[in-house]
Amino acid sequence: MVRLTPAGRLDPTFDAGLNRDCRALLVDSDGRLLVGGNFTEAQGERRSALARFDQKGQLDPHFRPEIGGEVHQMLLDAEGRILLIGSGLESVNGRSRKGIARLLPDGRLDENFFPKVSEWLNCAALQPDGKILIGGSFDQVNGTERHFLARLLPEDGALDPTFVPPNIERGFETRIMSIVIQADGDVIIGGRIHRIVGQSWDNIARLDRNGHLNPSFRFSWPGNEIRTLTPQADGRILLTSREPAKTAYRPVLGRVTNDVAQDALQLEAGQVVWQRGGSAPLLRDVALETSWDEGETWVPLGAGERSREAAGMVWIWKDVSHHGGLLRASGRYLNGAGLLQQLIEVTAQGEASLPSASLMAVEKHLEGDGVQLRYSLPRGAFEELTIEWSPSLLPNSWKPIPGGPVLVSEDHVSLHYEVLELPKDARRKGFFRFRRP
Repeated sequence: MVRLTPAGRLDPTFDAGLNRDCRALLVDSDGRLLVGGNFTEAQGERRSALARFDQKGQLDPHFRPEIGGEVHQMLLDAEGRILLIGSGLESVNGRSRKGIARLLPDGRLDENFFPKVSEWLNCAALQPDGKILIGGSFDQVNGTERHFLARLLPEDGALDPTFVPPNIERGFETRIMSIVIQADGDVIIGGRIHRIVGQSWDNIARLDRNGHLNPSFRFSWPGNEIRTLTPQADGRILLTSREPAKTAYRPVLGRVTNDVAQDALQLEAGQVVWQRGGSAPLLRDVALETSWDEGETWVPLGAGERSREAAGMVWIWKDVSHHGGLLRASGRYLNGAGLLQQLIEVTAQGEASLPSASLMAVEKHLEGDGVQLRYSLPRGAFEELTIEWSPSLLPNSWKPIPGGPVLVSEDHVSLHYEVLELPKDARRKGFFRFRRP
């Protein structure tokens, strides 16, 4: 196992020190790296199939769950709990768990989560509401008939009776190997699939959020099974497979088309909206940032509010007073190990509605040796205003600008203020605001 720099070079400062294979990777919300596999040692210390490293690559001495078997996949839910999947997973911290288990953030076993499957699991995927899709070679889940695919409730792993997948018929080594959930709720499954509802099928299928088969999503695929599915930002799906060769199997990498991914980031009237729908991948740890220096420095603006719509997911940030520059929304793949970003450039503007607090957005224009600041105000909004400047928008970073207060009378609608005495670099970067004294 190695780590690469952003330039693609080997990072010599990172060495996980695993004595056997790494099979799964996960970056948690704090930037720590979780590694799963079949190893028994990491950086010279005992670790059974699971280890956690900090951002500097140092082994976490306090995270020491005892895993009986192997870990092939890991997912992180909204509560920070870690879902473990392994076709050879048998126990956690001495408690029996077949194929699936869930850990609390500190590595303790979640005793309340105990689904029981008749055969091994190969894969899982999280929905935004916390429900869990599982795939494998099983015929029963918690004593109820479910062939190869099922959905679990997040509280205790009980079977979700509202998700009824189509009849996937058992054939030679039939199994589900990979699951993708789209922003619109549709589910893509891949594996060794021969027949569905009495029809011949070629290893990949799409279902709606309730498990109903989409008969129009069909591909003729040369391999004898699909092993992994990875969604791209545009909705197309990369897949890995294998096909018979003369003496062994030959690996295959391919890509299939899909419905259009909807991805729009907008700023309007002091509100930022990131709308994702269609075949766009699901995200977690979504955040908004701003930059005034062409991306050299980014200032966090928070996580926003998430809402579910029929066509996808929407994140909303309210009362955003932006002064021009760049806005960046980003999130980690909910069911994968990638980071997706959406970037827009915002022209200097003052269209945000006047907040009830004393802070107001301003429009910045370079004028000669100074900066002209403009803001459209309701008549009689404030009697007296001063101006402050900040390089970073951080709470304690605002500095008053010399020049005296700005008087606003009942007759003023548009405010113009010429600033000549500026802090160093204020013309090039930073933020201005009007404030009640």
